[in-house]
Amino acid sequence: MKKTILIAVIVVAALFALYWLTRRRKACISLDAGKFNLRWDDKAIPHGDLNRIAGKYLDGDPQDNGYLVGGFFKGIDTYPQDGAAKYYQNELRAWAASKESLPYSQMITGELLCDN
Repeated sequence: MKKTILIAVIVVAALFALYWLTRRRKACISLDAGKFNLRWDDKAIPHGDLNRIAGKYLDGDPQDNGYLVGGFFKGIDTYPQDGAAKYYQNELRAWAASKESLPYSQMITGELLCDN
């Protein structure tokens, strides 16, 4: 009886772990390499542009969402500018609404890009 309970607990834990790992996998974004030549630069973070883009494309407080906009652009290694925000607006909105969205201080440059 104890063996059966132990096996059941192990199976349930394994299924939960598998479910959790598959939900945590991030969707990747294909970068149009020739479209935007400016890359993310940690030394030149345009806070005003991040807040303006957040106010234009995301619901909620632009100042709070500006950090998420920065996380998105750092994740795709692209300088945040109006043209790029308009081009990636669907991806930006989906990412900002997801549980995976993080501020730029917690992102790794290029981590949202697909491996080509």
